Amino acid sequence: MIAHIEKPLRGWNSFDCYGIFANERVLLANLEVFRTRLRPHGYEYLVLDAGWYSHFPIPDGEEFSKVKTSIDTEIDEYGRVVAVPTLFPRGMKFIADRVHDAGCKFGIHIMRGIPRKAVELNTPVKGTDYRARDIANTEDVCPWNEVFYGVDMDHPAAQAYYDSMIEILVDYEVDFIKADDLTPFPAEVHAIADAIEKAPREIVLSLSPGNDITPLNLETYRRANMFRITGDVWDDTNDFQKILDRWYLYQDANTPGCRIDMIPFGALQVYAQEAGSDGDEALLAGRGFRRMSNFTSAQKRFFITMLALASSPLMFGGELTMSDDESFELVTHPEVLACNANNVCGKQVYFQNYLDIRHAPHATKKDAGWVGIFNRKTVSRHIAFTRSELGVPASVSSVHSVWDERDLVFEADRLHVFCPGRSVVFLRY
Repeated sequence: MIAHIEKPLRGWNSFDCYGIFANERVLLANLEVFRTRLRPHGYEYLVLDAGWYSHFPIPDGEEFSKVKTSIDTEIDEYGRVVAVPTLFPRGMKFIADRVHDAGCKFGIHIMRGIPRKAVELNTPVKGTDYRARDIANTEDVCPWNEVFYGVDMDHPAAQAYYDSMIEILVDYEVDFIKADDLTPFPAEVHAIADAIEKAPREIVLSLSPGNDITPLNLETYRRANMFRITGDVWDDTNDFQKILDRWYLYQDANTPGCRIDMIPFGALQVYAQEAGSDGDEALLAGRGFRRMSNFTSAQKRFFITMLALASSPLMFGGELTMSDDESFELVTHPEVLACNANNVCGKQVYFQNYLDIRHAPHATKKDAGWVGIFNRKTVSRHIAFTRSELGVPASVSSVHSVWDERDLVFEADRLHVFCPGRSVVFLRY
């Protein structure tokens, strides 16, 4: 069944650091750090992203492929994707057991549709008299994934196929499903949600990607626990504008679980070659090469404040065994977590001269809440704001500046603040 959740989820996802090439070794290594450094702060979900069913050409002596196009797909007798034995020699259930033994929950990425290899072999659809070619829509292909065809949702065996696909994940004992290439296809959203509802265990459903969502389909998205409102975001300040704009678009959606993409802090793209080395695909599966996050400290604070005030689920993206202490400190900062867990999506209350103010009142406490003053340009500003411009009640006489760790007092109904370029002033009242 689809799980019931009351607060934004917290976890780690393998994509920003391992792309589509994660394996058993790296998952278990990250699990150990996750258990000790993030789990005590409410981070629960360790999520394996795409590629776990794909065979890639791996050069001798290397652990990861240098190309992102798979050469084969691991499927079972019913055409369902299963884990590649060379990547997961002890099976996916072994990974789930280790995650659960650590007191955490296990998540996995899936794609909409049926494997093209299943269509080529014309495998049976479990529980029916139909076969893969009967239900596949071979004209429906994902532009960024070569493994799947879409499913003809008018076919009587379509739901049975999705039921059987989720059955595999139930056998793996997953607690979280990130379903990708799905948000533009409402019928298949419902099919996957219906299949999960039949499962004997609670599973969180997260919908991706975020570029092609529309407010017209909000009722469909509500079948899931959360859905992305942005496409991929990385350690690039140009993505700040995308996040702020999409957040504004959905601030009144009255739908919990609007999710900004992963947190691109710490060690990123660690499987990829160093910049400047030879290689036939610069981007591979993500953006850029092996690096520590390009964000400055101020830019990291800008990013994590957006996620806190937007009440977005928090999914750390960096490689945990290699990431820096500052990144861990920011994603576990008590004020960030308190604002995020408040589960009230902050709304824009002021926008002038590229100063963008978002306000999130406390869900249960009168005259309490949080404010973010986001400077969307590089020019620094000294400015005074009224209580009305900040969105705070008239009774508020002072605020606490979270990142400066100091209190600020209203003087003649105005709060004087300094807003450095491309940074944030994060206030609690």
